[in-house]
Amino acid sequence: MGGATGLDYAGVQAAMQLMGVARKDRAELFALVRAMEGATLDEWERQRERD
Repeated sequence: MGGATGLDYAGVQAAMQLMGVARKDRAELFALVRAMEGATLDEWERQRERD
């Protein structure tokens, strides 16, 4: 098993708190972050398959 596996979600939560993201906005923002994470991991996998 090699390569990136994804974000440290506890780190994402901590970063949101440190940046002052309102608690009511965190769930929506986290969903967007996860979508970006998934797209990035998919692209990195496609690139590995090409190499």
